[in-house]
Amino acid sequence: MKLRIAAILSFLALPVSADEVKFAAESGNIFSSPHTDAMGETHFRGKASISGRYTALWESSSEGETPYLVVRLRPNLKSMSLLPHEVGRGPVEELWLSNTKKALALLVSREIRAKLEVRQLTSVEGDAQVVITSYTTRVDCDVRGYSAKIVSARGLTKVAATTGPIKETSC
Repeated sequence: MKLRIAAILSFLALPVSADEVKFAAESGNIFSSPHTDAMGETHFRGKASISGRYTALWESSSEGETPYLVVRLRPNLKSMSLLPHEVGRGPVEELWLSNTKKALALLVSREIRAKLEVRQLTSVEGDAQVVITSYTTRVDCDVRGYSAKIVSARGLTKVAATTGPIKETSC
């Protein structure tokens, strides 16, 4: 009996394989060969040209970490339809551009970048068309997130720059 209970408990403790998660894109899949690593991140191969509104901003976690710069892109509807997302969870609404320094260099003027780096500005927004690669997804704090590396950008417009308190994030 103890052996049976131990077997049941060990079965229940097994993680659900990330390979069981299905991904789809409404406009066909321009990314190929999804592979899930031991950490549960799913990596896709390929490049995509997408458009949307980018935001470069300072964030800090509620855990007292030093604030850090992040760059995110909110894809427009057409671009959302190109990006693979978990089936049943809806399209990708936000994409973290993981190569922050390159993203800033491509999206933001040198003058604005300098003000961001010394925190004279806490965020800047604009519209751009970007080419991305290294598209990745994972679950963190029970929320599926998406990231990619930016390769190039064009059609840049600066929409707004702000000052003020640094945004705090948490799970």
